Amino acid sequence: MSYKANDHYAHKARLDNFVALSVYKLEEIASTYHIISKNDFVLALGSSPGSWMHYTSKHAGTGGLVLVLSLKPLEIKWQNAIFMVADFH
Repeated sequence: MSYKANDHYAHKARLDNFVALSVYKLEEIASTYHIISKNDFVLALGSSPGSWMHYTSKHAGTGGLVLVLSLKPLEIKWQNAIFMVADFH
């Protein structure tokens, strides 16, 4: 199957202000297995282009914290997220 930049999920990602379509995979996993709750501490290893970090930050809520370690810097900032350019090894 080839990637279609104008498919349903690409359009939905633009409307939801996500930078990548892969966020909908995380959304499905999170809703099925309840892996992210309000006030959770989440460690994210690797974050580019940023959609998963965006989703996780939103669902952890203001009482939660998302710590992100990535080799690639991001210009995205959220109140409950700390972003560090670092190698987790």
